Amino acid sequence: MHIHEYTERRWRHLDSCQFKTIIVCQVPRVQCSEHGTQMVQVPWAEKQGRFTKLFERFAIAVLQECSTSAGSGLLKISWDEADGIKQREQ
Repeated sequence: MHIHEYTERRWRHLDSCQFKTIIVCQVPRVQCSEHGTQMVQVPWAEKQGRFTKLFERFAIAVLQECSTSAGSGLLKISWDEADGIKQREQ
């Protein structure tokens, strides 16, 4: 497919040495004659996701053991983000 443009995307990843880790990548948008312009799927995150698959898996384990408020504090994410991860897991 023909690359139409690149779009910068960011995903929250697992913390490294207790520092928040953000993955930043220029993701290509490709032109398809059948489906139009679409962003390429990256292997480390779900489509339209803002977290890596590894972060979401860890977050689910944390949120299964404590409340959404406590889990969001431990994960350093908002309550809405934590609840969204819980909803996608079910």
